[in-house]
Amino acid sequence: MEKAVGTVTACRILGVSRATLHRRRNPKPPTAGERRPFHHPAQLSEDERHTVLELLASPRFVDKSPGQVWATLLDEGLYLCSQATMYRLLREAGQTGERRAQARHPAKKKPELQARGPRRSGRGTSRN
Repeated sequence: MEKAVGTVTACRILGVSRATLHRRRNPKPPTAGERRPFHHPAQLSEDERHTVLELLASPRFVDKSPGQVWATLLDEGLYLCSQATMYRLLREAGQTGERRAQARHPAKKKPELQARGPRRSGRGTSRN
C-alpha cells in the first residue's frame, strides 16, 4: 500500500503516525553490558551518615524536627547535609515517627457502685 500511495498517505489512511512507523521499522538496539553505578558528588559517606544519625538521636536534638536541627546547626556555623537528606536518613533508619516526647496517660477505670445491702449504696452513709 505504501508503494502505491506513499508513506504519508498510507499512515493517514491507517491512522498511524509516521513517527510510530519509523520506531517500528528502526527499533533501538538493546544496551549491551551493565550500567555503571552513579555516585552523586555530594553523596555522604557511611561515616558522615552515621554522624548525622547520631546527632539527630542525641539528647540535644532528639525531640526536634530535622528542619529545626538543620537551622540550629547552621546558626552555629556547622553544615552537615540538607534537610531533605536528614529526613531521608531518618526514613531509612525507620525513625520518621513523632520525635517529641509524648505524654502517656494512665488507663482510667470506670467508677462502679456496689450495694452493701437492700436500699443502701456503697457511699458509706446510712439512711435511718
